[in-house]
Amino acid sequence: MRTNLGRFVLGILFQMLITIGMAQFTMGPKVSINFSNIMYETEMEPGFNAGIFFRFGKSFYFQPDFDYSFRTSTLKEAIGELKENARLKSHYIDIPLLIGYKFIDNPNFNFRVFIGPRLGILIANNLQSNGKDKSIGTVQIGGRTGIGIDFWRFILDVNYDFSANKYNAESVTWWKQNMINITLGFKIFKK
Repeated sequence: MRTNLGRFVLGILFQMLITIGMAQFTMGPKVSINFSNIMYETEMEPGFNAGIFFRFGKSFYFQPDFDYSFRTSTLKEAIGELKENARLKSHYIDIPLLIGYKFIDNPNFNFRVFIGPRLGILIANNLQSNGKDKSIGTVQIGGRTGIGIDFWRFILDVNYDFSANKYNAESVTWWKQNMINITLGFKIFKK
């Protein structure tokens, strides 16, 4: 099992190296502050993301990201068994696969838009209500859309993540978790 996983990872890395050799390539770390919300009356509280981005292409580009995401929000009113001030805290590995277009594409400044699907893989998640923890959801499927600028080697993005999942926690009917991100990144490799 481990050797198959190792071969798979090496195969992916090999494919990435071939792609890098044939296309313009940029990569680097990024950090974000996020404000998450569920589709009920909630108080948006700040969380954070940290990860790495890879960008392939010139004016039109493909950008997969790998992020750790911590999100939190608090209910403003009671819903079913959940009391007012119930807190939702979640930890995810987010993998958005974005396509984008640079409206302004200069060597030291870019203005771009992007959109694409996003997969969130649950690491830890709980809903604290009445002194009890309730676990919800395992995988979050949704999308990301936003705008960004590149100035020299810095990137600044503002994006909106939306969820297509409906979560259910016992007697609570459903909710969807959405998020606004403000991201700062740095291009450590630029070809």
